[in-house]
Amino acid sequence: MPADVTITREIAPLPERKPDAHKGDAGRVVVIGGSCGEVMMVGAPAMTASAAFRTGSGLVQLFVPEALRAAVAVLSPCATIRTLPTASEALLSAIGEFRADAIAVAGAWIGVTAGLDLAAVLLILAMVFWIAGFDVIYACQDIEVDR
Repeated sequence: MPADVTITREIAPLPERKPDAHKGDAGRVVVIGGSCGEVMMVGAPAMTASAAFRTGSGLVQLFVPEALRAAVAVLSPCATIRTLPTASEALLSAIGEFRADAIAVAGAWIGVTAGLDLAAVLLILAMVFWIAGFDVIYACQDIEVDR
């Protein structure tokens, strides 16, 4: 192992927030998940919401089936919980109203609908290109440092 590499288990502190900052200034995350078939699955969306808060997000909104709202509210009391719309258009509209910085969607969509439809594929592709676009922008900003 090279001598200039340091391995640590410490987690970097979150950046300090401005005293007048609103929780929406720290990042918005949408989590779509949960399943209420024969086995009710509430863990993944609840843990994803907790992870989003622990990594500094200020607003986390969960879209879960109606039958899971109470359980998810207990597991993630700081998150905003909304009923998961069953129509693709209604879901896209609800997510658009929230203006999220991140969306956790692919696995949840497949879990709830047992497949992917055009709206899910478009949402996933938009998310991929959005993230990739910003990665390119940030990479170009520090090109001099990398040389």
